Amino acid sequence: MSDSGTAAGEEAQPATPSFGSTVTILFSDIRGFTEYTDAKGDEAAYTMLRLHNTLVQEQLALYRGHVVKTQGDSFMVSFDSARTAVTCAIAIQKAIREANRQREGARIEIGIGINTGEPVREGADFFGGTVNLASRICAVAEPGQILVSETLRAVAGKIEGTSFDDKGDFALKGFREAQRLYEVVEAPVGADPTTANPVSPAAARPSTKRVAAPKRGAATPTQSATSSGIVPRRWLIPAVAAVLVLLVAGTGVYLVSRRGTGAGSAASSAFPHGKLIYQARAAADTWSASSPPKADPVGSARVSYSGSVINLDILKPGGNLGGELQAPALKDYALELVLSAAAGTDLEINWWLRGTSDSGLEIHIDLPTETMSLDWTPNVGDGQRLVQDIRLTGLQSGRTMAIGVVANGTSISLYLNGKRVAQVTEARANGGTTPGFYLDGQAGTLRLESVRYYAVS
Repeated sequence: MSDSGTAAGEEAQPATPSFGSTVTILFSDIRGFTEYTDAKGDEAAYTMLRLHNTLVQEQLALYRGHVVKTQGDSFMVSFDSARTAVTCAIAIQKAIREANRQREGARIEIGIGINTGEPVREGADFFGGTVNLASRICAVAEPGQILVSETLRAVAGKIEGTSFDDKGDFALKGFREAQRLYEVVEAPVGADPTTANPVSPAAARPSTKRVAAPKRGAATPTQSATSSGIVPRRWLIPAVAAVLVLLVAGTGVYLVSRRGTGAGSAASSAFPHGKLIYQARAAADTWSASSPPKADPVGSARVSYSGSVINLDILKPGGNLGGELQAPALKDYALELVLSAAAGTDLEINWWLRGTSDSGLEIHIDLPTETMSLDWTPNVGDGQRLVQDIRLTGLQSGRTMAIGVVANGTSISLYLNGKRVAQVTEARANGGTTPGFYLDGQAGTLRLESVRYYAVS
């Protein structure tokens, strides 16, 4: 008899397939391994592969991952728990990073893709769409990156110390519909948020959480970061952080208000800036193809255009709208944003200024109270209102506001009518992000008359 119980010479009978059990499938793969083998030879490649396999298998044993199969430098693993699969993937990447720090020569870099579903089970193997999607997700993961499906994100739920960064829709081979993918981002353990290193501008995306308005009078418009209070945050619907966020970064917000002369009128805001980097247009192609404006619920809000003006319209009470501009990720810049509102407009809008993997910096405008605040919002824990209640008198009744943002390094200065009203230093959320916005409200229209980004002078 063989080890499997089949007599020598007998043909093994295929296992009976089973259906209906929820399983999480993880794929991992060394990036650039074929090229490394070609450049360094088989012996060096084999040494790297053995180290890689040992590191991966050690973590799989700790987190009770079941190795379904291996092929060269790739692993296919099943887990009974989506959350366990995510924490194991994090542990694998940690182990590899640590090994890279301790060894000389080429770094080991792997990509990981994870999906949850009900695959076909045949013995110890799995087949079907759930497996195919996990494999395709792994194929598009960057070195050192963990990407997961929308299903896994929903099943895993909130994991302490970890966030899911929305990377948008991906056209994956073999799938007719685009697949929304999320990057698993781990908060640094014991990191001081005021000294944390920024992530690369291309990788950073803004937080989708908003700071709830603190009690009125808790701070003055001239307060500094050191005198700010901690305030609780409330979740925004995970719509893409997007459009108006054209304000993306950190050194100064300059505000000038004047009486508007009608939609499309441009206000003058004489703040220092350099060469024009980006200008939004009142046209459908001004929006990101992967994250265009979307209303939630459908039909509750929309984007419309009037001449050179972009209108953000609330059509039904409780409408939400989020979108992203077809613009580069921005970090240091000077923003000129000219806006006005239809009389009686009742909505709130968040404009993200900067983002890192674990927090965001944003401007929050509340039309009913005609105020603007500057908020820092971590993915986990309470947010902090850095500056509160900058008065935007007349905005709800039709006055045009020319808002300037000069972002440069960690300093943020706020100006109103040409006068500086606040200055803060904020180093926690200091990565660049693609301009975007999120708003919700009961009725009315916010008009974007001009949105321009300049280089810092």
